[in-house]
Amino acid sequence: MAFFERLEDLEEHLKHAGVVVVIPERPLHTGRLFMRIDIHRNGQYPLSILPTNALGEFPLRSDICVSLEMLDILEGEAARENSVFRRLSNLTRTRSFVYLDISDFSRMDPECQLLVVNALVKTAEGVQKSSLSEREAEAQLCIGDGYIYVFERAEDAARFAGNLAIKVEKEVAGESIPEFHFRIGAHVGEVRCFWDPGRQGWNYVGDGINGGNRVLSAIGKDTDDVVFFSGELRSAISNSGTAAGEMVKHLSNRGRKADKHGNLWRVYELNHFSKDYF
Repeated sequence: MAFFERLEDLEEHLKHAGVVVVIPERPLHTGRLFMRIDIHRNGQYPLSILPTNALGEFPLRSDICVSLEMLDILEGEAARENSVFRRLSNLTRTRSFVYLDISDFSRMDPECQLLVVNALVKTAEGVQKSSLSEREAEAQLCIGDGYIYVFERAEDAARFAGNLAIKVEKEVAGESIPEFHFRIGAHVGEVRCFWDPGRQGWNYVGDGINGGNRVLSAIGKDTDDVVFFSGELRSAISNSGTAAGEMVKHLSNRGRKADKHGNLWRVYELNHFSKDYF
């Protein structure tokens, strides 16, 4: 039996134990998120977790217990969108994903690959720290031949995608970075988080992160130096009520494209050189 009275200790245990805490999407009839029954000795309350074979299974009462005071704290943490504890639970969150795929990366020699990746990292960092971006990505995930940039808001992802494409092309034209070509696909959707010990940061699973890759797949490899948004991302920025909504005017409907699984995706091409996306 593991008993925790400090939030930080519990979060560290959950990160490295690889368990998922079950939090109801709605408070129970008691008005609380967690059942306050089955009290263990000395006032210890067990948390419910997903079993390792969770598909179709009910949550299990675990041997991870907290105090009554901690239970009150956890209910507050579960209600906070960006809390660590909520990320360690079964609750979903909406995130926007910008995929950048470097064209013909596997055909480059290793030295060229290194120079191109370093150039991309530096360029993307410059875009995020400039006045062109209100908020930086909450995560950046290397995918070998490119990167995934994760944003909380759809409008930040859309603006970043457009400005990154502009910046890369300008830097290549000015010969300040090695010449390379790219394809950018962006999507918004629901995901769940997990702690990735290999990168010491958060990672994501779900339709949201998969969708960005599906948009790239729908574009195909026969064209590059392009930026495509999914229909979901277009709708999100259009309804955002921010200046990013103006980007809709610079999107061209390219119809529904089949990804590698045969699923159809409505995609929109961004004319990224039509303006800078403040």
